[in-house]
Amino acid sequence: LAFGPDGRLYFTESGSEQDFRFDVRAPGRLFAIDPHGKGEMLAELPNVYPNGIAFDAQHRLYWTESMAHRIMRMDNGEPVTFCQLPDSHVPDGFAIASDGRFFVCTTTSGGVTVVSPDGEVLEEISLGECATNCLFVGTDLYVTATQVADIEASQRTGSLWVVPAGVTGLPLIGGQL
Repeated sequence: LAFGPDGRLYFTESGSEQDFRFDVRAPGRLFAIDPHGKGEMLAELPNVYPNGIAFDAQHRLYWTESMAHRIMRMDNGEPVTFCQLPDSHVPDGFAIASDGRFFVCTTTSGGVTVVSPDGEVLEEISLGECATNCLFVGTDLYVTATQVADIEASQRTGSLWVVPAGVTGLPLIGGQL
């Protein structure tokens, strides 16, 4: 979830395409809802599993696509690829630093992938666990994680990491519903 500069709450709906428990599978979608409860589907995104979502300092909308291993951006109402990650990286939640770098939780890489403001992979922060989401508090990055994927999901435990990032997070856009 992320509030946008227009006061709406933006969110992803991952869909069920990758979930074989369903006979009929639905693609992922991007939505926005205004303070009065009026919603809008912004995009339908088949076969990609949209996940984390945020706005940068220029108020551009970004989201991760887990199954496509990439970070996307909305440009003039059209989705464009901002960063294609290696196949060993499945992006989930992310936070944007005040200097424009993206700190992306990449579950299968075992940590956080740091991406430049231009979309280039800069470095990896290894946690040895599947990072799922993150948030800046001062110059620290708080990261939620779970044990590696080869453990049955019902048997996994979660953890919370505090990683010195040396940079503050981009201020979030405030809003209310």
